[in-house]
Amino acid sequence: MSEESVSQITADAWGRFRPRGRRRFLQFLVQMGLAHGPIKGLLSRQWFAAGPREPVDVTRDGLRLRLHPWDNTVEIKLLFASRARDREELAFLAEHCRGAGTFLDVGANVGFYSLAMISRGAGRALAVEPLPTAFGRMTFNIQANGFEERIQAVQAALGAERTTVRITEMTGDLGGSSIVKGNLPGRSIEVPLLPLGELLQERSFSRVDAMKIDVEGMEDRVLAPFFAKAPRTLWPQAVVIEHTHGEDWREDILEIMQRAGYRSVRKNRSNALLTLGSGPG
Repeated sequence: MSEESVSQITADAWGRFRPRGRRRFLQFLVQMGLAHGPIKGLLSRQWFAAGPREPVDVTRDGLRLRLHPWDNTVEIKLLFASRARDREELAFLAEHCRGAGTFLDVGANVGFYSLAMISRGAGRALAVEPLPTAFGRMTFNIQANGFEERIQAVQAALGAERTTVRITEMTGDLGGSSIVKGNLPGRSIEVPLLPLGELLQERSFSRVDAMKIDVEGMEDRVLAPFFAKAPRTLWPQAVVIEHTHGEDWREDILEIMQRAGYRSVRKNRSNALLTLGSGPG
């Protein structure tokens, strides 16, 4: 689907693409809790066979979402999973955002984490996403939930300095797009690169209560210079960081964080959960 047609789709009010016909029945089965294991795969195959490629408007975790399940694993999981997505991570972050706390979402994709944190009591969020397609979908979801005043959306990648970089927008999975991985299928596009500390200060964030970062192997390039230069008052109090692309790190960012005073709380197959202590460990 062209960028022009995607733009036109996102201009329609939420609810325009509610599931109909057989897709409505398939969504009922998901909501009944049946989308697990092989049945989940069967439901998704039936969905794609039931009609044309088009977005779908659904409610997940109390949030209004417009999902595009043909080219983004994150959106596919949000549409077809019967269990709440990333329950452990969301509960951990929400605990640190209570009382109108601040949330930072690096690699925000279509904005689910930022939306979820605001709905759980965070006062404001900064959602950073470099891909124009994902960014457009995120801004639609923000508007559909009436969170424009509480979520600042920034279309950029993060790194050590202000420059531009090329990122491959991965064909078939926007969430797998990468700056550091070579030989990915898809178009190469140029995006701005900003230092995280400078961005926080420019957007008037004087503290970060919780952060999620998922940038496909760029986590160390974002965080190592941030911890080296930013005042400790800007360091996130709680962090969820994806570690599944650690082979692409130049430095072990988890080790750097633990030396800086972060304590590992839990680690699952996708993410590490850490909290900031009073000083270097």
